[in-house]
Amino acid sequence: VITNIKRRLFYRRIDRIDKRLLFVLIFCLECFIFWLDYITTPALPPFTTFYLAPVIFAAFFLDKKPAYLMALAAAVEGSIVYQRLLTNFDLFLTGFDLLSKTVIFMTVTFLVLQLRKLLDYLEEQASVDYLTKASTRRCFYEMSNTELARSFRYKHPVTLVFMDIDNFKQVNDSQ
Repeated sequence: VITNIKRRLFYRRIDRIDKRLLFVLIFCLECFIFWLDYITTPALPPFTTFYLAPVIFAAFFLDKKPAYLMALAAAVEGSIVYQRLLTNFDLFLTGFDLLSKTVIFMTVTFLVLQLRKLLDYLEEQASVDYLTKASTRRCFYEMSNTELARSFRYKHPVTLVFMDIDNFKQVNDSQ
């Protein structure tokens, strides 16, 4: 439970960062990978799998358009490095490499976007009662732990109220 709370707090912190700044940071990471790939290509195998890190990060924390743009940029950068490996320019091989990397990166982006959507939906379902739209006990415990930690950190007083209404199910069922 604690690791889930820490993970969600990490996600929330990143979600609070301005999307434009996050896009620039992810793009810089992608350019850094491209640069490493470009300068080491003759000696090492291509870094194609490393391009997945910024693509996945963009798909998880950015909107659709920037995420797909990042995937396309990764495919183009990877293909530029691949083309450099060829002894002479071959349009078919370069085009096939670009197409295959584009399909792979776009598919990964789509899957990660769907995963993030599903995770957000499941978190909402776990924290809100379907019938009453009230917060669940689980949500109360998570929020109270967060608020207690904040009150200890800043040395502020805190008041928590938890109400349990007996036989409330009968009242709900009679409506």
